[in-house]
Amino acid sequence: MSLKTILRGEATEPDASGNLFLTNIQQLYERSSEYTPANALDAILGPKPSTDLSKSRSMLERVKDLKDLVIMNDEAHHVHDEDLAWSQSLMGIHASLPKGIAMWLDLSATPKDQKGMYYPWTVCDYPLAQAVEDRIVKAPIIVTREDDPELPKNEPENITQENITKKYHYWIDAAVNRWQVHRKTYKQFDAKPVLFIMTEKSVFADAIGEYLNTDFGFKGPEVLIIHTDKNGDITKKDLEEAREAARDIDLPGNRIKAIVSVMMLREGWDVRNVSVVLGLRPFTAKAEILPEQVIGRGLRLMSDIGPDRTQTLEVLGTRKLLEFLRHSLEAEGVAVGVAKSDPQQPVTIYAMDERKKFDIAIPLTKPQLAHNAGKLSELNPLDWTPIWDQDLPEVYRVKLKMEYAHTETEIHQVEITDDSAPMAQAILSDITRKTENRAKLPSVFAELYPIVRAYVTERCFGRKVDIDAPAVRSNLRRPEIQDGIVKYLAQQIAKLTVESKTIEFENAKFKLSETKPFSWRRNLPPLVCERTVFNYVATYNSFERRFAQFADKAADILRFASLGTTEQGESRTRFRVDYLKSSGAIGYYHPDWVVVQKTTKGEVNWIIETKGRVWEGTELKDEAIRLWCARITERTKQQWRFVRINQSAFDAKKPSTLADAVTEIKAQPALI
Repeated sequence: MSLKTILRGEATEPDASGNLFLTNIQQLYERSSEYTPANALDAILGPKPSTDLSKSRSMLERVKDLKDLVIMNDEAHHVHDEDLAWSQSLMGIHASLPKGIAMWLDLSATPKDQKGMYYPWTVCDYPLAQAVEDRIVKAPIIVTREDDPELPKNEPENITQENITKKYHYWIDAAVNRWQVHRKTYKQFDAKPVLFIMTEKSVFADAIGEYLNTDFGFKGPEVLIIHTDKNGDITKKDLEEAREAARDIDLPGNRIKAIVSVMMLREGWDVRNVSVVLGLRPFTAKAEILPEQVIGRGLRLMSDIGPDRTQTLEVLGTRKLLEFLRHSLEAEGVAVGVAKSDPQQPVTIYAMDERKKFDIAIPLTKPQLAHNAGKLSELNPLDWTPIWDQDLPEVYRVKLKMEYAHTETEIHQVEITDDSAPMAQAILSDITRKTENRAKLPSVFAELYPIVRAYVTERCFGRKVDIDAPAVRSNLRRPEIQDGIVKYLAQQIAKLTVESKTIEFENAKFKLSETKPFSWRRNLPPLVCERTVFNYVATYNSFERRFAQFADKAADILRFASLGTTEQGESRTRFRVDYLKSSGAIGYYHPDWVVVQKTTKGEVNWIIETKGRVWEGTELKDEAIRLWCARITERTKQQWRFVRINQSAFDAKKPSTLADAVTEIKAQPALI
């Protein structure tokens, strides 16, 4: 469904088909209805109608006219205070609609109150520990600098606006020093790190901002100072500037290098480029803060820095603050790095001009696989295989066991009968959308729905079923049945619709020396080899490190390079080959190495994959890259080959040449 988007400040009237109001809560507050007539005639006729069409109907009035409404609140951790205008406005809208608000979703990075307790209405939590593990945020490192003899032994006390920079000068100096190191590192990637300093009061922020300007050479616009009220909300005079900073601070040319604000800043406007956070707080009383509020300002990943998505956020502060952070984060399962000295920065990997003789040309090709959605009409689901030949129970039942999470003490068991399943059309529509997503074949719902319906009705269960029957609808909601249907349908669709095109070059003469510099944090300290065009070899694990050392010494290897491929299958050298996944979707494969071998018949170019363990889909990638090598050999008349080298075989053989390694590996069975 296509939604009409209505932004804050726009007077656009909503459509009957569907609308997306993107606004802040203030636009939904009730307008003051007070009116003071200027004379007797005005008292009789009332206020004059506005000639400004943009004010003809407020956003609140337009929202209240909708038949169905879904509310999605961002930064919702302070919505449910009944005294807040935010809560009162939404409840007023709920009361005014004939059926009320259809759905109300709250989103927040901190779904807790100030005592650290989860809100009781929390439905789903994506823990910070998991986000760090998944590398979708920076990994926090607490920098204690315990090896520094100048580290103050006592916590600062009796802080005032006049003495704050003197009391905290050690930590401010240390944070600025770390920011300067980051600035030098990230300059190579055309990125600008930002220092974020959090203090207790707005007047302290003013003093620290002035200190940065006078003692460290920052210039006025380079330091953004944000004032907040007693509740931690940004004051009105600073709000627009803060929003503008959130929008623009990561852009090239933006001058802001440091942000100073109070500890309890509640506005959700985190930027990507914050890499150093300094927390300043006297800690004479219990800290009414959440660890997410301290480190949350710098957790978002910086863009276009490195393929391994391993970035760190350095957190500095007084001893008690850092102890509080560490214990709080570890209690949530976050593995916090603790550095007693300044942490090592990522290495920058780049092609060296003086090593051009080790450069390797590797053709970049356009994707060879594509879906031909027009072939969907040729699918015949009646010829397909059933995926579920077991008897279906009359109504699907789920047994739930309730227990305390920490002690695993059972409280109660209950069996839930799913006798209120949606109509068959809704269930089949859901299966169709999931099949679209799994096959990565968008915008084919209309063509795919009748295929799904025919398969489920005629073949899925090995017999014809009445999909409107309650028992069938109930069982069609079972996750294992839906997943099985979606997986099977996506595979069948791929078999017919995925076509291989003639190979085309994106850049037939691409050389690795054209690779842009990128950062690398994995498997440090960095490995230096002689026969590669890069200053360092990007290795992900110890096996890759050993292979690089082997390639640098093997008598028949002229030159080689790591393609910088990570565990997530990403690289910065632009080389990739598309392949058909077992799910039926088209994916991209980024191999590990390119090697040029010297033989009696001339040079041979090898694409090599080093594997410690073979996962599902590895053979499909192998097949795709072998086909690529065959096609490139035919087109360029240069020899291109592929081999997967498994760790167990490599370690057992300990080859001295690539020829030995390849011969031995070919004789090895595939790892399972």
